[in-house]
Amino acid sequence: MSNSLLSWSDLLMKRGIKIFLILITVPILLFIAGQVFHLVQASKLYLEGPSIEKMEEWGVFRYDIHNTKYKLQYIDKDTEGCPRYHFISTKGENIPCVVTCGFRWWNEVSFSTFPPSPYPAGWYYYCSNKDEWYDAVQAWEKKREEEVKRQIEEQNRKENMG
Repeated sequence: MSNSLLSWSDLLMKRGIKIFLILITVPILLFIAGQVFHLVQASKLYLEGPSIEKMEEWGVFRYDIHNTKYKLQYIDKDTEGCPRYHFISTKGENIPCVVTCGFRWWNEVSFSTFPPSPYPAGWYYYCSNKDEWYDAVQAWEKKREEEVKRQIEEQNRKENMG
């Protein structure tokens, strides 16, 4: 009798350990498989490389309230090896805009805004000369305002003479 109880408890113990190992191992293996899948997808994005079309989808120029059109001048790399696209405005404003590309290997979430903003893995684009760009836009606006004032003054002078 004690022999059969002992073997029954041993059998139950062995099954308990197996079930415990399965409950621990399966989620770990699923997690590892998910990470491998993610790295394969991120590697494909990395190999595609950055592009101007994708940069425009990101809306890097969305802060330009004048809808200034930009023309690509040249492409180089920054000190970290990230590609940079150098643009100049096309209507004579001479507003430079430098867009730098970086690559994010893992998904991120920014809690600096509400609701939190998700940033998926892949290429991301940002204006890397915002201060210079802002100063150039301000100078152009000031020059444009002075031109408008001058034209109004000329028009007023002509009306007063005539």
